[in-house]
Amino acid sequence: MMRWYADHAKLVLDRRVRDYSEQIIGSNFGNIEITYKYLKSRWGYWNPNGSLVFNVELIKTPLPCVDYVIVHELCHLISPNHDKAFYRLMRGVFPDWLKRKEKLELFGVK
Repeated sequence: MMRWYADHAKLVLDRRVRDYSEQIIGSNFGNIEITYKYLKSRWGYWNPNGSLVFNVELIKTPLPCVDYVIVHELCHLISPNHDKAFYRLMRGVFPDWLKRKEKLELFGVK
């Protein structure tokens, strides 16, 4: 079952990352490495080298939550810190990003 979730997460998240990446970072998507892991305490993270890591368990949350995490991590590729520029990018894609975040927090990372 864990393998199915991992395969399903990769299929769904890869497509959604591609959809949002052009909006946020333009045509540089081909340079982004994406990895899927079972993480204990995070839904995803970015590395300064330009790679993204997503928790396989994210696929068990509603799609608006999935999209929030994807956009959050993509925004870090432009603005590494949680500063005004970062939140301006988030609002530009999801004016309701905070509601999505709050909903995601109800699921907790398992």
